[in-house]
Amino acid sequence: MGYESAELPEECGMGHSGCGTGEVMYWLYQIPDYNMWMRAGRMNYRETLLLGDIVKNKRSLSSLSESELEIWRAKGIEGRFAHTAEDGTVVPDILVFEGDALEEVKKAIAKHTAFEALLTNIQSAFDGTADILRESGIDVLHNQLGYCASMDISRIRMMTVHDEVESGRLTVPADPARSTAAMWLELR
Repeated sequence: MGYESAELPEECGMGHSGCGTGEVMYWLYQIPDYNMWMRAGRMNYRETLLLGDIVKNKRSLSSLSESELEIWRAKGIEGRFAHTAEDGTVVPDILVFEGDALEEVKKAIAKHTAFEALLTNIQSAFDGTADILRESGIDVLHNQLGYCASMDISRIRMMTVHDEVESGRLTVPADPARSTAAMWLELR
């Protein structure tokens, strides 16, 4: 529960971070394998809000103020997370979920025929992990078993990525350094 050392058969760590407000959020999974930790980089708070405003309000590049243009160019939104079309419109190069679109995706996933079995298997793995931690951990940490088991069980994410790449169902981007895979923008 924090100090153990283990040799796992595969790299299972994965970062997940984001920034923004309730109206505009940028999220990314940082994948340690396949040269996909930083990919196109990370947007900061100002970049997130600017790109969110541009996409949400369908703004063209010509509508940006000088300070917005500085963020657009100097901070590197252009060519990393969006580009300007010939007519001056801004085209996001990152997945964008507007309104309730992300909730609709989650509902569609929950309707999949294997979803209930998957939840049952994950719950079983979680319960087994919590049991092992309960048996081998000190009593004072028992009120944190849910958190500790969750952190261990989250390794399933990276194991799944490996399995899907190996099966051919998931393709690693040809140019990982420029990829925005596993990144998205939520606009409410």
